[in-house]
Amino acid sequence: MDIKQMKYFLEICKHGSISHAAESLFISQQGLSSAVRRLESELHCDLFYRKSNSLVLTDQGKFFLEQASSIVSEFDKLQNHFLFSGGSDNHISVICVYNIISKSPLALQRLLLDNTSGIEISIGECYSSDCAQYLENDECNFAISYDIDDWGSQFEVIPLFWVVHCFIVHRSNPLAQLNEIPIEQLQGARMIFPAQRTAIRAKLDQLFEEHHIHPLIVFQTNQALQIYNLVANDHSLVARVTVADAEAINNPEFKLLRLRDVNVSTNVVLVHRCDRQLSLAERAFRQDVLAAVKAT
Repeated sequence: MDIKQMKYFLEICKHGSISHAAESLFISQQGLSSAVRRLESELHCDLFYRKSNSLVLTDQGKFFLEQASSIVSEFDKLQNHFLFSGGSDNHISVICVYNIISKSPLALQRLLLDNTSGIEISIGECYSSDCAQYLENDECNFAISYDIDDWGSQFEVIPLFWVVHCFIVHRSNPLAQLNEIPIEQLQGARMIFPAQRTAIRAKLDQLFEEHHIHPLIVFQTNQALQIYNLVANDHSLVARVTVADAEAINNPEFKLLRLRDVNVSTNVVLVHRCDRQLSLAERAFRQDVLAAVKAT
C-alpha cells in the first residue's frame, strides 16, 4: 500500500463513483478499478459494496477513509514544505484548495496535471484559509483558491470561475417534494455541513446567520461519497454538495434542492503576490491559466 493508492481511494470517495474519479485523475476506469482491487487485496477486506448502481463504503471502508484522509493530509504538508522550498527559473509551484482541481474547467485541469504549458509545475493542496500563508512565506508562486474576504493588499486576486452549491435529501424526505426551498425551511434541520476552515463553510455560516437560521449540524465533511452514504442511511438529513457533484453522481435515490432567492456559490480565484515583479515563467503561467478558463 502506498500514498498513491490512498489518494485514488480518496478521489473515489470524493466523487462517489469510479468513472468520475478516473476522469478527474486522467486515468482509465479499468486502471482505477484494478488499483482499488489491489488495495482491497492488500488490506484483506472490501472497502466498497455496490447499491443501486452506486458505491457505498463498508465499515472497514469508513475506517480507512478516516485514517487515509489524515495520512494524505500530513503527507501533503510534508511534501509541500520541500517541494515549494526549491525551484528553478522554469518551475512554478501552485497551492490549490482541496478538491478544487476536479471542479475546474477541463482545459485548466489539463494545464495543471498534464503540464501542457511546457513549464514545470508542482502542485500541493491546503485549506483556503492557509493559502495566504503559503504565498506570504514564499512557499508557492500561485494559489488557486475559493475567494475569501481578507487576502490583503500584497496579493493580486484574479477571478477564474464559479462553483455553484446546492443541497441534497433522500427521496423519502418531505423536502424532496420541492425543487426549491426557502432558507427558512432549514431552521432546525439535521444537516451535514462542510468542514471548518473551508470557504464554503464560512459562506454558509454567514448566510445562515444573516437569515437567523440555526440548523442542527450532525456531521462535517467534504467527501461526496461519505455525504451520500450518510444521507442514504438517515433520510432526515440535508447535505450541502456542489451542483456538479450532484449531477455527476445522478442517483435517483436523492433529490437536488436549490435555495429560493438565495445564491449559494463560491468564486474560484488565482492569487499571487503583487509586491514583487513576476518572473517570465510566472507571467506565462498566469496567462496560460486565464486562457484555459476563457476557452471553456
